[in-house]
Amino acid sequence: MVDSSSDAGPVRLIPWWELPQPVTASWAGAIAGVARAAATATAPTELFDAIAHACQAVAGWRLLTVLLVDPERQLVRRTYTSNPDAYPVGGTKSTAGSDLAAFLSDGRASLMRTPAELARMFPDHELIASLGCGAAMNVPVQHHGVVLGSVNVLGEAGAYEPAQVAAVGPVAQYAAATLRELRP
Repeated sequence: MVDSSSDAGPVRLIPWWELPQPVTASWAGAIAGVARAAATATAPTELFDAIAHACQAVAGWRLLTVLLVDPERQLVRRTYTSNPDAYPVGGTKSTAGSDLAAFLSDGRASLMRTPAELARMFPDHELIASLGCGAAMNVPVQHHGVVLGSVNVLGEAGAYEPAQVAAVGPVAQYAAATLRELRP
């Protein structure tokens, strides 16, 4: 867990692959839609749209982004967004010495359930709050143990529990091949 000196609880880091996976019809349908897009998409946006649709079905969100890690430059670059006005594609964030860098190197999903937890992790927390978001789960996308990026799902405060992280984890992993291709 990321250490915290504030009165908010620590950001939870969750190995989603160790949690019980959902076995509902809606989850199976969400995964099937993403698998179909992974097999047939002709552009990254088509796959990311399917991932966004599946994440909406299994967890809900107000904002969803996909980030690509650039380890040499110590930054992440937005490759997909559900809100291009607030978070345009191509935007970057430095990871140098940040909690974000620790989470991305660890490979476990981060779960923040309160605005105070978001404020500790994200310097743009005021913009996040202005969009009605007070909770987030950031799910790293890995290939052969290397974190390539993350799928970031943001919603109302208190919106997410480990069960939603377990549902989003396998959906996010479908972005691995595309993120690998987009990597500098």
